[in-house]
Amino acid sequence: MASSVITHEVSRNSLLDEMRAGDHYPAMIVTPKKVMMFFLAGLAAVFLSYTLVDSPLSEFVEGKHVRHELIQAKWSPLSSIQDSMTGRKSSWKQLLDWPPLASKISPLLLLFVPFVPKGRIRDVLLLVGVSIMLAFILKGDLKMIFGRDWPMPLEGGRPDQIRQHASSFHFFGGAGSRDLDSISSFPSGHAAIAFAMFLSIGMIFRRALPWCLLLASVESLLMVALNYHFLSDVLAGALLGTGCTLLIAFVLRLPEEAGVTGSP
Repeated sequence: MASSVITHEVSRNSLLDEMRAGDHYPAMIVTPKKVMMFFLAGLAAVFLSYTLVDSPLSEFVEGKHVRHELIQAKWSPLSSIQDSMTGRKSSWKQLLDWPPLASKISPLLLLFVPFVPKGRIRDVLLLVGVSIMLAFILKGDLKMIFGRDWPMPLEGGRPDQIRQHASSFHFFGGAGSRDLDSISSFPSGHAAIAFAMFLSIGMIFRRALPWCLLLASVESLLMVALNYHFLSDVLAGALLGTGCTLLIAFVLRLPEEAGVTGSP
């Protein structure tokens, strides 16, 4: 009876109450078997997207002027985004361009860790900071390895999906080249950073996990809707960000706290 009452009271806590709860938060069981199944399914989705969805979806988005409508919509904050095809400048900071900023400030988060008492805030700073840094490093390496064309035209006359129906990979094509940015669509760095950050927060503040995943997904899917990335790019980026977060949670010995366990 006593345990049921305690459980009922915990379920009524707000997110603020959860932040004050210190180390005692419920486990989210993430086993190696579940992780392996998740990533195999994700890799299959990336492959199917590349072979069946990427090019038709990109041409559909361009043909229906989805990006133009989103940017021009006066009710939408997306009206502040710079149109990379016309070079039109924006007076507002680009709404979707926060992941590069997050990757730059992530090391600064770690500077606060020694001064924060043990608890959820400290865990979030640690997990977010290290996960974002790892995702940022790996996405750069993977972009160099895969060297994929972008959906939209870029300066320099490189092939793209819209003009030349190009969506190919040029493996190691960017290695040692100053032209890496023109063939670095895969994986999406924005999706990788978004999932690394929001999943880290959601693993610690469990009640916020659905909202965190929603925000990361919106960031990623808007990259597709604006034709800045192919669908497989953002799927791969999401897998990368998720993998980095789970790996760091395990390495930093958050199994008992963040719920990453080594048992099947």
